[in-house]
Amino acid sequence: MSVLVALPKGGVRAFCKGASEIILRMCDKVVDYNGESVNLSEEQEKDIADVINGFASGALRTLCLALKDVDDTSIENSIPDSGYTLIS
Repeated sequence: MSVLVALPKGGVRAFCKGASEIILRMCDKVVDYNGESVNLSEEQEKDIADVINGFASGALRTLCLALKDVDDTSIENSIPDSGYTLIS
């Protein structure tokens, strides 16, 4: 599920939530412990995938939440499918 939200000072932010393994593939950044957006390393991606798979092996489903600021307002009604920042 995705939504585009108009920001108070202009611009648009896309939020996306869904199956963890799918959302994770859409992300190239992650929010760190300081709340900053940093590049998602291959090692971090593997660690996150291992956690997802650990829950799945116990018959548990997980969800991920990600965001992306959309700079190009000409695609205001188009939901991006890559370049997200993983929140949780």
